[in-house]
Amino acid sequence: MLNGARRFLLASCLWILPGPGASAAEAQDSHYWSEQYGTRAALLGGAMIGSVRDLSSTYYNPGATALNLEARFLLSARAYRNAKTTLVDGAGEGFDLTSSNQRPLPTFLATPIEFDWLGKHRLVYSALTRQQFDVDLSTYRIEELDLLPAPGAESTASAYNGSAELRETWTGLTWAYPVTERIGIGVTPYLVIRSRTLNSTTLIQLASQEGEVAIGTRLRNRSYRHYRSLAKVGISGEFGRWSLGFTATTPSLGIGGSGRASFNGSRAGLEGGGDVLISNVQEDLSSTFESGWAAGAGFGLQLGGTRVHGSGEWFQGVGPFTALDAEEFVPQTGGEPLENDLTAEFVSVLNWGLGVETSLGSSMLFAGVSSNRGAGNPDAPAETTGVLTTYDLWNYSFGGSFRVGRSEFMLGVGYSRGSQPFRQLLEVGAAGDVIEVPVEEIDFRYTQWTIVLGYELAIGAGDDEEEGGG
Repeated sequence: MLNGARRFLLASCLWILPGPGASAAEAQDSHYWSEQYGTRAALLGGAMIGSVRDLSSTYYNPGATALNLEARFLLSARAYRNAKTTLVDGAGEGFDLTSSNQRPLPTFLATPIEFDWLGKHRLVYSALTRQQFDVDLSTYRIEELDLLPAPGAESTASAYNGSAELRETWTGLTWAYPVTERIGIGVTPYLVIRSRTLNSTTLIQLASQEGEVAIGTRLRNRSYRHYRSLAKVGISGEFGRWSLGFTATTPSLGIGGSGRASFNGSRAGLEGGGDVLISNVQEDLSSTFESGWAAGAGFGLQLGGTRVHGSGEWFQGVGPFTALDAEEFVPQTGGEPLENDLTAEFVSVLNWGLGVETSLGSSMLFAGVSSNRGAGNPDAPAETTGVLTTYDLWNYSFGGSFRVGRSEFMLGVGYSRGSQPFRQLLEVGAAGDVIEVPVEEIDFRYTQWTIVLGYELAIGAGDDEEEGGG
């Protein structure tokens, strides 16, 4: 029986047709509650649908924007996030594949647009990063292994790199109106720009004791940018110690997009396997992305100097659909047509969060917990899907804030983790006809630490009156 290292080498390169390994690096494409916006939301688990009180309401609940009359400007800046992705035994038994990523967290910006003729109507411009993720998994090894039927061990050099990048930005203009002093309604239409890139590179070189050489390579790239629109509507109410909120997000309407897909592979010198050459590049491909309905509800409850926040949001399943539509192609050395599409499929999920904030004079303490369930469909076709992770994340946060004049500063920490069963990076495919190599299930693990250094500046009529009465 071949050991885990041999399984990886053979599965990686002796057969170089497209397979699931090219997408194995994507790790948060199917999570909807990965980012929070605004100082309090960052440490309250994002549980703000029914209790948001600053201009992050343009995202959490547009109806609450009508009741936040004193908020004039909001800039939320958070410091750094460290995310670690691990494929246990991803390169064979005892050889993990690990990616560690440090980056600044997304910035949320909101500012009102004011005209006298608006009256009680409110307009607020906002821009936010809805999804942002990068991962890079790689390994390189030089060993003496007995892989081929010929007697004796072969000198073996192998390398694998899989990387993924995802960016999705939302830009919106919120309209809100106070139906009464306690109830507000609003809607935020968004323009959404989604960019995504998936890359994988695999190489193996074998040299037998008789000087015979076998080489296998595989390079695969798929990338696209897509534009779509959607809207989020909300209603919010303040009723003494209680506040309530309800939201609905529409399915997205595609505007257009384009992408690129390339595949290059070769195999030579493997006795009984046959030489193979594959090279295909397709430009200006059509791209699309779909999202379904979402509905949320939340509350806030004031208990003396403590306020409790709770929210839940349901997301509709979508798909399957083709995000990047590439044409079939035939290898230069002949054979069956191959595909290099990128597909996606999402299941319905329900996320929830709870948060608590306690006043200590001019300072505040915060704590929160929330779920961030993966919406990737575990039964989606492995050959084309770019959403292979289905794990659920649990997010925990704690921190505090203090005020200096009109500014509020915040310091806190957040932690998230999740795991799921996973396949080894590449299946052997037809190489099994040459050497029987089983594909094993491995463990996918994701952990994330967030150090939050927040800042908010709120300027409004109430501040001016306070200064005037100084």
